[in-house]
Amino acid sequence: MTKTDWERFEKAIDSLFGQEHLLCDGYVVTVGTVRHKNSIVWDVYVDGEFRGEWVLQENKGADIPRRFLPLRKKGGTTEKEKKRLIRIIGKGEADRLGLLKGPFTMRHVYHNTPKALIRHLRKHNQQIHWLCQHNQP
Repeated sequence: MTKTDWERFEKAIDSLFGQEHLLCDGYVVTVGTVRHKNSIVWDVYVDGEFRGEWVLQENKGADIPRRFLPLRKKGGTTEKEKKRLIRIIGKGEADRLGLLKGPFTMRHVYHNTPKALIRHLRKHNQQIHWLCQHNQP
């Protein structure tokens, strides 16, 4: 994609509830604008689906999460949060996932800005084509 195409793509997904489709190295990627709490974020669906297993720590080396989901560093868990996690998922499971330790990294389910999304896609994918751009100015 050219610089102009990226600018048009950014403008297309910047509207509320906007949705566009890309072909990234053989994967059909749907980028959608959604509300999360009190902000607007951009989520990514790969081949029409999103799997919760993509954000788990043990899937750090997996191809799809690396290509499409941002890596975020989370601070250490507070005592209050540790108690809540133990109550919800159990101490063994929380230990296995590493949630009771200090800072950890995990894949996040959305991107905070369109520019961050575009930077991530361009960095981790070789060939990117914008599908269905016929109705763009």
